[in-house]
Amino acid sequence: MAKEETFSFKVLVKQEDDAWAAHCLELVLVAVAESRDQAEADIIDVVDSQVRYAIANDNLHHLYHAAPVTVWKEYFA
Repeated sequence: MAKEETFSFKVLVKQEDDAWAAHCLELVLVAVAESRDQAEADIIDVVDSQVRYAIANDNLHHLYHAAPVTVWKEYFA
């Protein structure tokens, strides 16, 4: 039986002008949409695709790229 992997990621969601941005802090991925709900759904899809690709290509060591310190500070504020 295949081992089940579990991943956990922090996401900063904020309104920027007329759009919502969802920023995955560990993968430096961003999804932008007209609504908060859509931005959240889109970032889940993007993160899922990125993780699946990394697993399928045995490339987990290149998966993580931390967001800039300024984004992390905004997340924790």
